[in-house]
Amino acid sequence: LQSEIDSIIELYSSGHIKEALNAVEALIIKHPNESFLFNISGVCYKAIGQLRDAIKNFEKAISIKSDFTDAYYNLGLTFQELNMLEAAVKSYEKALEFQPNYSLVYNNLGIVFKELGQIHDSIISYKKAIAAQPDFTEAHNNLGNALKENGQLNDAVKYYEKAIILEPNFADAYNNIGIVLFETGQFDDAIKFYEKALEIEPNYAEVHNNLGNALKKIGQLDEAAKSYKLAIKFEPDYIDALNNLGAAFFGLRELDDSVKSYQATLRLEPGFAEAHNNLGITLKELGRLEEAEESYRKAIELKPNYAEAVLRLSSLLDYMNNLDEA
Repeated sequence: LQSEIDSIIELYSSGHIKEALNAVEALIIKHPNESFLFNISGVCYKAIGQLRDAIKNFEKAISIKSDFTDAYYNLGLTFQELNMLEAAVKSYEKALEFQPNYSLVYNNLGIVFKELGQIHDSIISYKKAIAAQPDFTEAHNNLGNALKENGQLNDAVKYYEKAIILEPNFADAYNNIGIVLFETGQFDDAIKFYEKALEIEPNYAEVHNNLGNALKKIGQLDEAAKSYKLAIKFEPDYIDALNNLGAAFFGLRELDDSVKSYQATLRLEPGFAEAHNNLGITLKELGRLEEAEESYRKAIELKPNYAEAVLRLSSLLDYMNNLDEA
């Protein structure tokens, strides 16, 4: 049996998922009480996106072997992918009953708690992951993110720095330090960390966008626009970068290009109230007053308490009335 399992694992590892699944299903017919086979079957089903079938197989594995830690872990992963977060928590906690120092489970539990808005529990879980595996780079970075969300910026930076010590080419951690520096108004230092992240991972769209934001803050609009363009090059549907590029073009007085960027943003995200407002501002500058009015009204329709759009619409209508009276 072990040699057959090894060949299945080799098929799976080499990307031949369906062949591995067929082979393990055939083995299950011969060995219907082998929990390990149901776990492998579940992993295969998960890999091809048949998540409900994956759940059935993990649950079958657990029904045969009630302390099957990896099956609980895999079940948690599958629930997490289905956004069944409470169920994922239960599965991960069950895995920890049988293997209390399972660092991967603590890390994933931290991710789920963060998604549930339970930041305190998330922080505790990440710290337990690190206690179980002190060189767990991802857990250090994730803990930094949770601490940042909790407003503990100095502590967040310490964990990002620890992640970088563990993995010097960890672009995410450099980006995250850049974000903290940006949020605390240290734009020049943020730029250095964003640039370091891009040395490691030149195609990292989010970092190009973040770098653009920092460059815009220090008045380097040409360079900011270049960064936003790179973000869009690597991620063409990057809505925030398209909107930010529109703002950079506006600042550079390249108003036609600004309009095009906002329109591209809105094709991707018609419900983006801020982009409608920004488009209205640019259209007004171009003298396209009726179109500007339409954009402001759309922004307000989407976001009725949008004070800036309300004020700009009111100002525009006064201006248009004065023109009519003249």
